[in-house]
Amino acid sequence: MKALSYLALSAVVCLAACADGDSADVASTIDTIGDTSAPNDVPVVPTVCGDGRVEGTELCDEGYELNGTYAHCRADCGGAGAFCGDGTLDAGELCDDGADNGTWNHCSIACNGPGIRCGNGFIEAAFELCDDGDNNGRYGFCAHDCQGVSATCGDGVVAASTRSIVAARSARGSTTRAVVG
Repeated sequence: MKALSYLALSAVVCLAACADGDSADVASTIDTIGDTSAPNDVPVVPTVCGDGRVEGTELCDEGYELNGTYAHCRADCGGAGAFCGDGTLDAGELCDDGADNGTWNHCSIACNGPGIRCGNGFIEAAFELCDDGDNNGRYGFCAHDCQGVSATCGDGVVAASTRSIVAARSARGSTTRAVVG
């Protein structure tokens, strides 16, 4: 049925187009019957990556000066380019832990080194009781986990290093007091 109606419509179009005797018009008219695509005379404007306008298939476009540079649109306008927080170590970054940047014991929010952590020499009140930087864990300084002070003389705790010195001197019969420091 569909073929018959197409044929009948083609005949009507043919008669109308053939009235002036130009058979080329007939062929082009019949070829476009039932075609729902855009006519060929509609101009197609190409998209231009770098013109500062997001158009067509572009996901972003910040212009020629910014596209392809750090923390801006990719050079091909296909999405975000390299930036601190993307989880990839990019040029100029010392670290990048993605969404964990700026949280405890991860990369800093600016990707320029370690973020808040035990051992940086600053007391992060939400996480630490103390922080003596490189001295953490040493006798008389902050503990290695920043949760209190390490062993100190007078704390009532005999450290393992003190026990071994005292045991060695006792075995030799020495009565001199052990000095640990």
